Amino acid sequence: MKWLLLNPEKLFGPAELCEVLWPGSNAAKRVNDLHVTLHYLRRVLEPDLSSRCPSRFIHTDAGRYWFDPQDSWWTDVDEMRQLWTPARAADDAAIPALNRLLDYYRQGFLPEELYADAFAGFRDAHSRGHDEALHTLLGLYRDRGRRYETLTCAQQILDRDPYSEPTVTVLVEAHLEQGNRRAAIAELDRFLRVQGEDLGVKPSRHLLALRQRVTGGPAR
Repeated sequence: MKWLLLNPEKLFGPAELCEVLWPGSNAAKRVNDLHVTLHYLRRVLEPDLSSRCPSRFIHTDAGRYWFDPQDSWWTDVDEMRQLWTPARAADDAAIPALNRLLDYYRQGFLPEELYADAFAGFRDAHSRGHDEALHTLLGLYRDRGRRYETLTCAQQILDRDPYSEPTVTVLVEAHLEQGNRRAAIAELDRFLRVQGEDLGVKPSRHLLALRQRVTGGPAR
């Protein structure tokens, strides 16, 4: 059901569905299991479905299967797709849409299927969308001078990607705008330390210049 909801109105052959349900198995030996599984799924979806009566939702076309939601199904994935339209508007209406998206992204994507290869592509897309939503929201907050929200959003990005140089730059600048030079120095030094210890990377010219501007001295 999860796979069908993620792929509404897309046609799948028996071999494809067998690979989703029983990865690595012999599809030819699993065809009967697939038919039984789909039979039970139809019954779960439509308990009063008469024998030999076609399902309203699960259809067969030339041996392939597809799911028709018929405007009867709601999923958070569909709502997230719709939210991305106002979220990319680059105006004030984008901010509540992005925050609503982030509420969904923080829940994770099918955590009970964390190691299911069939959903790997969806998990990757979910993670990329999470990053895009955060960076887009950070830019909107920064451009509008909303310093507290800028700091909070930047920290959320660094929690996901502790090596994001553009983000730590925004974070340091936001602390400076608040007049909190000590916090700016601490954040920048922490980033330089993590970058050096974890990645063995020397500070970029940009970060060296930023630290010199913040402290009046060279990076340590």
